[in-house]
Amino acid sequence: SLFRLSDLPADRRGQNARPMLQTSKYKSQIPTPPTGSVWSFQTVQTLIGLAFAIPLDYFNAELYLRKALNFNSENGMGLALAIAALVSQLVMLPGMNGLIRAREEQKVGQPIHHPAPGELASEDDRMLFLYKLRAFENVVEWLPVFIIHAVALVALGKTGTCVLLCVPYTIGKFMFAYGYGSGESDKRIPGLIVSDFLGLLVMRGICIIALVQHCITSAR
Repeated sequence: SLFRLSDLPADRRGQNARPMLQTSKYKSQIPTPPTGSVWSFQTVQTLIGLAFAIPLDYFNAELYLRKALNFNSENGMGLALAIAALVSQLVMLPGMNGLIRAREEQKVGQPIHHPAPGELASEDDRMLFLYKLRAFENVVEWLPVFIIHAVALVALGKTGTCVLLCVPYTIGKFMFAYGYGSGESDKRIPGLIVSDFLGLLVMRGICIIALVQHCITSAR
């Protein structure tokens, strides 16, 4: 079960509990997984990714996607990786632009990265800057995970599928950066749903299917 302040002994609540950081406009929020545990939530996410990946594999969507994209054995891998490489740069632009504008508007010069209380004109300015900074940081943090999944799909011969899943991933990360950068944590969730549940988690599912199929074939 999730920890609650009421679970603390009365004499310890005042010592250990601190109010969440907030201002007149913005407030911070603890990103507790809906299931209460990162492990269980990742399991649920993996099952959702598999639910999308299994039909793609069963109906052999890869063949239709390659034909639609005009991919062949000579150009498919290179083109798919080129698209994934461009996506890895493209998804950073909304957050990067928002962060640069925030530096200009809130007067946060380099090399200051996490302004301390009192360093900006107001706490509202500081909180909004931190929101935009976190939006950009989060996108960058997940880029290596996206890139290695994209490379894995291409190596598995799923070039068309890789390109297809780059689309919701890109759209979702744009939505995420603009939503999170607005100063409301909940507005990041629609972008996460699109980028993860329709993009990255499906990539994860395809990787799992490939490994299971290999194990079954090797055991015969």
